[in-house]
Amino acid sequence: MVKLLRDNFGPGDSLVRTSSARQTVLAQGFRTARAERKLLLVNKTDRELTIAVPGAAGSRLSYVDRTTAFDPPGTLELKTDEITLRPQAVAVITFRK
Repeated sequence: MVKLLRDNFGPGDSLVRTSSARQTVLAQGFRTARAERKLLLVNKTDRELTIAVPGAAGSRLSYVDRTTAFDPPGTLELKTDEITLRPQAVAVITFRK
């Protein structure tokens, strides 16, 4: 998880106002020093959750969860605005410019 956070966030990044309709998902938006828009997501439960993130289609998702174990973070291109977070997953969406 530390690698995921270190690779996506750093000095000069700023927090942006973020809200989540679900108490089970922590969401925090960022504007990076390189002017990228990113969203940090944390599934706080022990079950899989599917959430909608408007504008996520076409963006890149990086994640760590039980399936990645000690491997590097997984990545995928989002086809829709719906995202499935496995139990205790930590994910970062890097939005298209």
